[in-house]
Amino acid sequence: MENAKRTPRGTKKRDAPLTEAGIYTAALKLIDAEGADTLTMRKLATALDANPMSLYHHVPNKEAVLRGVAAMVGAEFRTVTRKDLPWQERIRRLAEDFRTLAHRHPKLMAYSFGQPDFVQPEDPFWNVLTPREV
Repeated sequence: MENAKRTPRGTKKRDAPLTEAGIYTAALKLIDAEGADTLTMRKLATALDANPMSLYHHVPNKEAVLRGVAAMVGAEFRTVTRKDLPWQERIRRLAEDFRTLAHRHPKLMAYSFGQPDFVQPEDPFWNVLTPREV
């Protein structure tokens, strides 16, 4: 009986090319399952069935992946831009949205708020809290 050789990871033709969005989506799945501290570029490449080095064509390092994932999740944040609502209602909606995202991705939130300077001033959450009037 002949041993079937497995094609080395990342050498077969992919159905879809690697993209930043695809990398971030796969990373978020791993973070949700195991936590951000356990994420490695090698684990991420395995989840994507890609060569680990091919990830570096799209993202420079793990920190960039984590920031990209945080930005992707932050984009789900519903910004309350209605100025006709009382500030109390806008804050209530903001808190509800934050709570929803925190429950959806608790391990990412725990990591994000546990890192100094991880949450950046340009993040959607802070933009809603501190609108810049011109």
